[in-house]
Amino acid sequence: MGVQLTASERDAVTRYRELIPGESPFPLFFQPWWLDAVCDLGQWRVVVRENGGKLTAAMPYRLTRRLGMNFITMPPLTQFLGPWVAPLPGKYATRLGREKGLIGELIESIPEFDYFNVNLSSEVSNWLPFYWRGFTQTTYYSYVLDDLVGEQRVWSGMEDKLRSEIRKGQKSITVRDDGVVAELEVMLEATYSRQGLPLPIPREVLRQVWEACKRRRCGRIYIAEDKEGGLCAGALIVWDSDCAYYLVGGSDPQARRTGAGSVVVWEAIRAAREHARRFDFEGSMVEPIERFFRSFGAVQRPYSNIRKITPRAAALVGARRRWLRLRKRI
Repeated sequence: MGVQLTASERDAVTRYRELIPGESPFPLFFQPWWLDAVCDLGQWRVVVRENGGKLTAAMPYRLTRRLGMNFITMPPLTQFLGPWVAPLPGKYATRLGREKGLIGELIESIPEFDYFNVNLSSEVSNWLPFYWRGFTQTTYYSYVLDDLVGEQRVWSGMEDKLRSEIRKGQKSITVRDDGVVAELEVMLEATYSRQGLPLPIPREVLRQVWEACKRRRCGRIYIAEDKEGGLCAGALIVWDSDCAYYLVGGSDPQARRTGAGSVVVWEAIRAAREHARRFDFEGSMVEPIERFFRSFGAVQRPYSNIRKITPRAAALVGARRRWLRLRKRI
């Protein structure tokens, strides 16, 4: 459930929109239009610091309310949020001290909460301001192709087995970049139903993100088809001026032996070179998925998951997990 914005929170969101032009090099997931697409009305807020009309630091966050408690969590389809600090001048020690102060101000300006669970960008390595305020940290991993320049170099960096799979798949699989969200949903449902799981992404959010990206020409849906035109695999790729992100993808279990999933990702990487210099697979802690991403020659990139939870919220979260485990057994 969303929590109505206060007047000061509404002013901060308005100012944030003013300080970030639509075509700015600001990270994709921090863009106001992205947050509008992935959060219900009134769910996202932001803490802003500026100097001379220029943004120096910001921390957008999603706030929801459940059973009388405030939860700050990641919006769907959003890889990272947390603090953003503009590049700072001066010596390293001076920059680090200024960064510490700004991040500390951002943390202290967010409202009281019962549960905080946010992923930081891999570009943010300094989580000490959170540690000093009682937060805990867990290291997760993404996989990133750091330099898309030179298709042959990227191809050569991939595992031999994967290259063979792609070559074989290209003989029977065709990939197009004009897919629609309904086709992608079919592939996602096929992937999760194979595992006996419901689709974890709200359909409405997926469609809102796709429409927002399509309007700004910063996303494409890639669809792999067999020779009869049957859907085999699909992926949604989004990008900002620096990085392309493998947002979601799926495949038909019946087409797994064709290598369609690998072919569609490879074609997406090739096309991403037109828009960005890097490609982020967004990582996974699931071993088979990690192995798949790593096989593309991507570099392991650590990022921090930051948490803080009150005893009351811990009891609620624990009860929910027990209920989900019980439900899975039934």
